[in-house]
Amino acid sequence: MLNEFKEYYDYTRDLTLSVNSAKPRFKSGEIYGRLLLESITKRSGIDRALTIIARRFLFHELNDIEKLTELDDAVLKKRVSDTEKYLLDWCSDQLIAVETPNELIGKYGNGRFYDYMKDAHTAFSNLIKRIESNEIKSTEAHLKDYKSTVSRIEKSILNWSDGYLPGLTKNRFFSMTGMKNKYDNKIVTLDIIIANAINEGPLKHRSVLIPFSTFKRLNEIFESPYRSYMTDFLVTTALYVVNKSENDNDYQMINDAYMSNWLRKKNFHRSFRIFHDVLSQKEHFSQEIVFNVTKKIHISDELTEGILLSNSNTTNEDYLLISDNIPLKDLKKQISTIYTLYIT
Repeated sequence: MLNEFKEYYDYTRDLTLSVNSAKPRFKSGEIYGRLLLESITKRSGIDRALTIIARRFLFHELNDIEKLTELDDAVLKKRVSDTEKYLLDWCSDQLIAVETPNELIGKYGNGRFYDYMKDAHTAFSNLIKRIESNEIKSTEAHLKDYKSTVSRIEKSILNWSDGYLPGLTKNRFFSMTGMKNKYDNKIVTLDIIIANAINEGPLKHRSVLIPFSTFKRLNEIFESPYRSYMTDFLVTTALYVVNKSENDNDYQMINDAYMSNWLRKKNFHRSFRIFHDVLSQKEHFSQEIVFNVTKKIHISDELTEGILLSNSNTTNEDYLLISDNIPLKDLKKQISTIYTLYIT
């Protein structure tokens, strides 16, 4: 979510499924890029993926994502029409026969997201066969979990084709359980996606530098049992500061599904709840619920003071660099090192 170019690639590239290992023990984590299993079975974060794709084709040259397109009213109208088609292509359960950017087409020739679902179903089904034929070993609990996963993916594919995709195609408000009102955060329409994309503008690439002095403040707030949640808080802070630089509102929107996909970890909301409780007791953090997975958050000026934004991945000896080029596990190691050298 800091490097939105990388995010676009994460939604549109052939990537290796992380379920077919010699010793299968799949935790509901990454499947494709930043998409989690819940992105396949529950569509968690799909509206974010569609918005990123829309922004790429609205504002960037078709053959060069690094170049921006100059948009007048006539060009924008044509771009909106083309972008709506591209979004439907990425979602399509039909073979893509007409010309469309190749990255939106999946490995079976359907829309890439639909083929993600098919590919995940195939991978888990094959995993079950290998276990049942004793080709590889697994526990009964894991086998039962894999079978449950296959069932959920089958249901998701059916709902996608019979309900969700027709609703998106006809630009109606629709969710898995039927027609809903427009404030249901599971609902996606082309109008909403295009409007959000135009509002957010071209794709951006930002990095954030957090001064070591921030860690001294956090050390006074986070008691030892809760320090493992500091990484998630700092990444949330990085996104908060980036968004605030663009609109200067004290409260910024955050979505649990988007964060889970970005950090490649299931149930970000649990981590959020813990560091929120710790920080809110000392009046450094507050939130307002918007939807069940979307909220507005405010982080105190004391904790964001001195944080710098950057358009590169340049490091600084007095700052922690938060960048999409740094895996979360490596970021945790860096934070641990900072504590060892400068705090404890």
